[in-house]
Amino acid sequence: MEYVKYYDSLFTPIMKQVLRNYKRFRPQYLASIDTVLRKEIKNMENLDQTPRRLLPNRKYVNQESKDSLWRSIKEVDSNNIQRFKEIEKKYGWPGIQVIGSNQTMGDFVEPATIIIHNNEKDNLYFLNSAYAKAVKGEASWHDPERIMLNLLFRFYEEGHIKLRHTFFSENNEIDEDRSYFQLKALADLIKTNPRYKIIFFCVRYDAETESDIQIYVKELDKIIKFLSSNGVPQDNISIDNQVRKVTDDGLGKYRVAFRRVKRVM
Repeated sequence: MEYVKYYDSLFTPIMKQVLRNYKRFRPQYLASIDTVLRKEIKNMENLDQTPRRLLPNRKYVNQESKDSLWRSIKEVDSNNIQRFKEIEKKYGWPGIQVIGSNQTMGDFVEPATIIIHNNEKDNLYFLNSAYAKAVKGEASWHDPERIMLNLLFRFYEEGHIKLRHTFFSENNEIDEDRSYFQLKALADLIKTNPRYKIIFFCVRYDAETESDIQIYVKELDKIIKFLSSNGVPQDNISIDNQVRKVTDDGLGKYRVAFRRVKRVM
């Protein structure tokens, strides 16, 4: 079967003008992008992924060879995060205005890959940085979302997962505008994991009484309403009105948390 190219000849002059503009302005665009830094971040990403690709199908000769691989991974992570902190200190989060986008540059670079294998403190720090740039339109929203989803999946040392970026107003009411990003990321997480039910509850700290926190419990209904309006089935979300006591981990207070349980399908 012969391939036939269809096009609207009416738009041919416009297409030609677009191509002329592209050729004219691309050098100016490239001059504004730090291509050297982009290449370095791409290399950091490759260093991060290369040893991890060996993990699923790795045949270890002994425990020592397995430990050696993990030592290599941790060393790469440590070096990467140290260098990335230097980059962030100089540029802020290296978003599209610093290193360009995948669409404009032609090769795929995802800075968040370098962040997510590190500890919760580093994840939170770079989440704030990426979020600030995304709000200004200077970074892709994909960057903070990737870090946020990693936070939601990985860090649950106290038996629950912390919603650190759910904000409350001075009246102790959910600030939906500021909380939108995390709640949207959470909605996406639940929709892609339908076998799990998410149970929300509030937390209190050692110096607080349970009655002080009841006002936050009332706000959980707004979170449920937000998630439902973003396509999360009601069967996948619920509220536990019992407040849980937590210790201060030094990473900033949070008021809402959740735990996952497998649904009976």
